[in-house]
Amino acid sequence: MRTWVLLVGICLSVTAGGQDLQPRIVELIELYNAHQPVALPLPESDALAELVGGGIVMVSERIKNSAAEDDRIRVVGYRIYERPRTTVWVSALFKQLDPDAHIIEHLIPGEAGGYRLYQYLPLPWPIKDRHWAITVNKAITLAQSTADQIWEHRWDLTPDGESSAYNLVAQGLIPRLDKDRFRKAVYLPRNQGGWTAFKVTDDVTLLSSHVSTVLSGWIPDSFVAAYTRRRVDSMMGQIEESAASVHEFYDPKQFAVFTGSGEPIDPEQLQRNAN
Repeated sequence: MRTWVLLVGICLSVTAGGQDLQPRIVELIELYNAHQPVALPLPESDALAELVGGGIVMVSERIKNSAAEDDRIRVVGYRIYERPRTTVWVSALFKQLDPDAHIIEHLIPGEAGGYRLYQYLPLPWPIKDRHWAITVNKAITLAQSTADQIWEHRWDLTPDGESSAYNLVAQGLIPRLDKDRFRKAVYLPRNQGGWTAFKVTDDVTLLSSHVSTVLSGWIPDSFVAAYTRRRVDSMMGQIEESAASVHEFYDPKQFAVFTGSGEPIDPEQLQRNAN
């Protein structure tokens, strides 16, 4: 089952030189689908018009998996930003780790912009807390095969991630977590997704977020889909706010962001984009 959701934003007609960008958007999504095993949904005509008009377009899919106990919920969101892709990319991916944030995180850096990330999400009673460990990488082959038109930052559950995270907790390396709290939480059986940035023009970026997850237990599918949509909507709004000033606070010494082809991003590039 697939359900489209249109979230109306600031109504701006996004054009390049007075030309409607809808054909270019369709071209880029089709290019992505030609090079990736899991396709992104192509927005229908009404959704495409809403997208170029400044809205956020999302689709929710429920995919039945007869081999698993839980169904898979996939949410895909699209939004256009009238900003260079590098600016949008850093705004989406730069992490300022806050030890006092609601969600508890522990990050282990890797290569070419990849890393391993453990996250623990406290939830209100009677729902049990959820946690997961993911491996994050850049889709370097995708960038190369599309002449650098498409960048993707993607993640999937880390093999043996639960046991590895437990070892960190047992050693006291994750503040605010102890072994008892860890054991009582539900470890997600699926957490897979990505951020995909399409270069529409030099100054216009199409950003997509795609997330497949299962919260497990008795939580209904409708709650999972609605919760994920709210998260995507919120993050896309935060990206727009951050993009206005990301050139002022981006610090690669704190957390380096890499392009979709695996190259570190120079802060001076963001400064040039802002001018």
